[in-house]
Amino acid sequence: MKYRSLLHSRATKTGLIVDHRKFLEGEVVPASRILKGFMTTTLPNVMTDIQEYCFQKRLDTEIEIGVPNSFVTANLVVAYRSQSFRVICGRSVVRSLWNPFAAEFGKNYDVMTFIESDMKKFHDELRSLLTTKYECRILELDTQEETEHRPLTNTAANKTLHTKH
Repeated sequence: MKYRSLLHSRATKTGLIVDHRKFLEGEVVPASRILKGFMTTTLPNVMTDIQEYCFQKRLDTEIEIGVPNSFVTANLVVAYRSQSFRVICGRSVVRSLWNPFAAEFGKNYDVMTFIESDMKKFHDELRSLLTTKYECRILELDTQEETEHRPLTNTAANKTLHTKH
């Protein structure tokens, strides 16, 4: 049985600023002082908490960038995967839209998170982490349906990111 949840969380601050090029290759490398503000990716605290949780639970966790951010969009979709789970996070700037530097601050993001796991404990602990630490809305899913592991560009998470609430 697969345990699934879809959550909409409000980030409260920047979790980590990483080297953009390394991140696109699936590596999380904190940006050097020289790079900060140039060719970096800001991960809001919601995403860094998810990332830390996934890597603590499974050393075989891999990062896949589904939709990279760029100079023209701050949206980003990232998947954390192992043999027993898949967690897809999509971030979108929703606050301070008038500010051209809004993307540099984690507090300006909301994060949509899709959790799918064979392990009930993993699913429940991650869901609890997000709902207790952040302002969070849980969106219902049909847990009977089997989902395929398809490329991120074809997932519902990408479409969900662009919807207005």
